[in-house]
Amino acid sequence: MENQDSILVVWQEILAGVFSVLGRMACLAHCYDPRTHCYTHDKVAERLGIDETDGALRRAHKLVWTDWMRGSLTEQQSDVCLLLSNGSKEITQAVATWRTLRPFLKFVPPSAELIERTLFISNLEIVLDLLHNQHCYNNRTEHRSQTIEQTALANSKLLILTRIQRDTGNPAEASQRGHARQVRFQGR
Repeated sequence: MENQDSILVVWQEILAGVFSVLGRMACLAHCYDPRTHCYTHDKVAERLGIDETDGALRRAHKLVWTDWMRGSLTEQQSDVCLLLSNGSKEITQAVATWRTLRPFLKFVPPSAELIERTLFISNLEIVLDLLHNQHCYNNRTEHRSQTIEQTALANSKLLILTRIQRDTGNPAEASQRGHARQVRFQGR
């Protein structure tokens, strides 16, 4: 089956109705078994066969990952809001849970580079800090557990990433260029 057809099967069986990019990434990450280093999903395997299922899920995970990484910090923040507001919990509680348990660490595809992983985690931490601050401010009855220093640090990170994005168009590309410069420098 062609790549596009197999991705369509993944979409129909797993991703249909998942509107958040991060939510799609979570669904696909759930299909990955780190013990076997393979992706599996019963319904996809019924339609594609076991051998094709791993490749189709792997490609889909990479496509969704790329979609997320190309998004601006503002787009990523909106996507996290969309994902967390769909649950049964109030968003303030969901943000607090994510800041503590960090389930998003499992969403990264195994093929992701270290620099991409670092950027992904950094962006999500910033987004969660911003959402926490926003909802603490909006909900005056909630106890503010974040110090002024933590708020300043989160805002500084956002400012730096915003400047990188403004100067380069995409923080992931800037990180990759910085990595390439570092590799060239080390090679001298």
